[in-house]
Amino acid sequence: MQPEPAFTVSLIAPRKLVKTLKNALESQGKLDKSVRIQPLQATKDTSDTAIDPDAEPLDPKDSYVIPTTIRLCLADNSPKTKSTAVSTLLAQLNLQRHSAQITLSLTSHFPSPQTPTSQQPKNLLTLALKTWLHSLPTPIKSTLPSSPETLLANQPWTYTIYPPLLLLPPFTFTSLPWPDLLSDPHQAKTLYTHLTTVLKVTHIALNGPIPLHHHQPNNPPSNNNNKEYPKTPTPPPINHHRTPHTLTPLHGNFGPPSHHLPSASPTPTPQDLKEAFWCTARQNQIFQTWAPRHTMFSRGNIAEKARLLRLLSHPAPHEHGLGEGMDAEEEEGEEEGVGEQEEEEEEGGWAQKMSAVDLYAGVGYFAFCYARAAGVGRVFCWEVSGWSVEGLRRGAGANGWGVRVVREEEEMSGQDGGERVVVFHEDNAHAARRVAGMRGAAAAAGGTIPSVRHVNCGFLPSSEPSWGIAVRVLDPVLGGWVHAHENIGVGDVERRRGEVVRVFEGIVREVRAGAGARVECRHLQRVKSYAPGVMHCVLDMYIGPVAQQQQESQS
Repeated sequence: MQPEPAFTVSLIAPRKLVKTLKNALESQGKLDKSVRIQPLQATKDTSDTAIDPDAEPLDPKDSYVIPTTIRLCLADNSPKTKSTAVSTLLAQLNLQRHSAQITLSLTSHFPSPQTPTSQQPKNLLTLALKTWLHSLPTPIKSTLPSSPETLLANQPWTYTIYPPLLLLPPFTFTSLPWPDLLSDPHQAKTLYTHLTTVLKVTHIALNGPIPLHHHQPNNPPSNNNNKEYPKTPTPPPINHHRTPHTLTPLHGNFGPPSHHLPSASPTPTPQDLKEAFWCTARQNQIFQTWAPRHTMFSRGNIAEKARLLRLLSHPAPHEHGLGEGMDAEEEEGEEEGVGEQEEEEEEGGWAQKMSAVDLYAGVGYFAFCYARAAGVGRVFCWEVSGWSVEGLRRGAGANGWGVRVVREEEEMSGQDGGERVVVFHEDNAHAARRVAGMRGAAAAAGGTIPSVRHVNCGFLPSSEPSWGIAVRVLDPVLGGWVHAHENIGVGDVERRRGEVVRVFEGIVREVRAGAGARVECRHLQRVKSYAPGVMHCVLDMYIGPVAQQQQESQS
């Protein structure tokens, strides 16, 4: 009997999506690292069959081929069968939002029975599912539409492990025959227990995109006895805290859900924190901890974290703030605006460590990059979510840093405790007052706090409401950097860049009573695709010292 035709999958996509696709594949162990990512024009094999009817026309000059270890075994070679397999694959990789810009290239071949098993790519999830399917009672196995091997080969089985959590894409187990198999609670329990044993985890959940709004019960019907018009439904509140409502626990105790907590989700009680499930990830040698039921964790920020660490490793990072270039197939966006390096730091100024401020700290996505940098003495964080504050506190401890949490009603002097990470559990509207108070208290005691040279404004879709605060907390004598995060349309980057510079110029004139200072966007980093046609960007805004502007006016 001839084996079913198998296809090795490659993704063809425009340059701007390469980093996003590479991260998605690499995180799931599906990137074929034995083959180099290369421009479509450079590929020599033209026998592949591109099959995605909804894909936009390819521009060979701007398209790259990304190899994967994914293999599809199809029952037949019909376009319908292929199209179904492609849709399922993109959904499993959580890439369906980019489907119009991705073409799948399928190289057909027949698997050789002599191929050593050791040479086949290993996927622990696939292996665990295979052994479980084979262990099913014969009457149940007889109802399967095909062999376990074919069932598993017809779609990708991707996963992420954040110890001790196994996180699966939202469409896992949605295709036949999985809904029928898992409708039996006993069978579902045996499968999940088997997965925890093989993958060495304790909890399993389906992950989903973070919703823009909170869930809200239907509005009660209005009383129309007086023939009043029905009231307009109240719009759902915006999910400012990025609470992961779409996380679906499958196995393990994740603690009480947000809507069952005795207190509001952003302000959990000590008992809430104790009962919650916590997990940990390590990126760039930095530990981060969070409660997955109550706090989001974005692996997609890893490239920006690495860039920030490189920036801070520069001999004078507070003066340069420049990104580092990457190979075309590794970088999603081009390095922009890399100008001449300024040498404005006073001699010996770098000997004194600086401070950094993160106005939207979360669980420490970027704050911990500052804390790890050798040139940073202290990191001051602002965060309103109690769940994130606790994750930040635990994560700082896991990294070996001293940490202190300051509540809104507490006061703190500049030298109080000397912890490397200080977390203010309050709105960042208090940041300017807090920093000014610490400077004053330290000066009264005959000391100082390290100069604030970097301020991170990591809020999407726009961090603009925090820019005035950021300028106020920067050291006015030495100046520094504001890293402003923005969602920008792919065709609107340059216009928005100029607009941001003008906004900062106005803020500086207002904050410094007309004295002004040099304002430049020294670098714009395209971090990742946020939505179709929208890029998550970071603008490195340099704000010069007041003295610099005065010297320029006198010369």
